[in-house]
Amino acid sequence: MCSPTRATILTGRYSYRTGVLTAGDDISLDETSLQFFIDTNIQNTYLHGAFGKWHLAGPENGEDDNPNLMGIDHYAGLPAGAGGTNYYGWTLVQDGRSEEEIPYTTTAFADLAGEWIASQQ
Repeated sequence: MCSPTRATILTGRYSYRTGVLTAGDDISLDETSLQFFIDTNIQNTYLHGAFGKWHLAGPENGEDDNPNLMGIDHYAGLPAGAGGTNYYGWTLVQDGRSEEEIPYTTTAFADLAGEWIASQQ
């Protein structure tokens, strides 16, 4: 399932340990993401970016700010899950700010990721 797998990738812990057992379950802000772990335990500085569906955010854990609260430096996508039935004309969230988007979601996510990677030094 999407949400349990995302929680596992984000934390390195099995979903039953994070409490994210099905689509729609929110991840606790008490969980340590691998991004926070890396930033805390490794001398070099890394930037963390994530793009696309997040589907781990809800009203109890920061909603649109959840990816950034979990240690992602730059997030662009759909933090609460799917974009509905229309993949054109949806709401993009970038670092907690919402804006209406027209491009096809998958194309927009790939373009945003490519632009972010190209801007890194």
